Amino acid sequence: MIPDDYVKDTCKLGQGGACCAYLMGGPNGLECAKGTHIERVIATRLAAGTMNAKGDNCDGWEEPG
Repeated sequence: MIPDDYVKDTCKLGQGGACCAYLMGGPNGLECAKGTHIERVIATRLAAGTMNAKGDNCDGWEEPG
């Protein structure tokens, strides 16, 4: 689960087209689709212009280990 401050500042949730397209809801809260099988689907939709969120705001979120 991505921390709220990261979602607001980096993912830009609620900021229209600036919101990261790779931000998705998961079973425990918001997650990053980068590095998952969904990443390619999102990239294809971005290229086709069929998404409202258009941001690609970081290299991807990983849980601190």
